[in-house]
Amino acid sequence: MKWDARRIYKSFSADVILQTQFPTQASRLGLGNGVFNGNPSKADIRKLLTKTANDVEEDKFLAHSIQLKRQGDWTFWYEKFIEFNFSWTNLIYGPGNSLISFVLNATINTCRTPKLLKCWGYHATAACPICVADNCTLHHILANCDTALNQLRYNWRHDSVLVELQSAIGSHLQHHAKKKKT
Repeated sequence: MKWDARRIYKSFSADVILQTQFPTQASRLGLGNGVFNGNPSKADIRKLLTKTANDVEEDKFLAHSIQLKRQGDWTFWYEKFIEFNFSWTNLIYGPGNSLISFVLNATINTCRTPKLLKCWGYHATAACPICVADNCTLHHILANCDTALNQLRYNWRHDSVLVELQSAIGSHLQHHAKKKKT
């Protein structure tokens, strides 16, 4: 469907007028909290129309994403995990191409796991190469393989991260200690 400002105005103008004349409580902060404008200007109404239209479109995209078989998985993760900084500064000068590539692929569930490779037709089975579980997903690889847990592979991964942090923090402290001496 082609974008049409008049169609959007007709669709959302009644909601916006209702919002401006009869404000509702949108949070747990209590009645009367916030700024209420009982007589909004045309510019204020346009801003509210734009915001309402954007919110509806965002909801449509989210609803579509949830229905996707593979790429919809991120909709269940975003509330539970720390958000990755996708700013240009972090992408250019940040942790490096490999980590950013992994984060992007993990976010949309396109990491090359045995289950995904079977789905794409590259492998005949989706079994885990370590424990031979039927479905080897990203979640299984990162946190759910019993054999990897018993072999302390998760501990090794955790300890490797700590060693890297210790090295980085130690060199940072040495650098600042040299600055104070001079």
